[in-house]
Amino acid sequence: MVLGIGLIVMGVAGSVLSSEVVATVIAVLAFGSVGAVYVYSYLLWRKSQRAAR
Repeated sequence: MVLGIGLIVMGVAGSVLSSEVVATVIAVLAFGSVGAVYVYSYLLWRKSQRAAR
């Protein structure tokens, strides 16, 4: 959801900011959201491993 809002904001701000800034912010948002999902998935897996013992 945060990624979607960030993309909408960058779409609107794209007319004001340079394309390099917009591309950088979009890349940071995308990689950050992928990283957050990866960490969350790992934490859920680790919790399920502890519960299985």
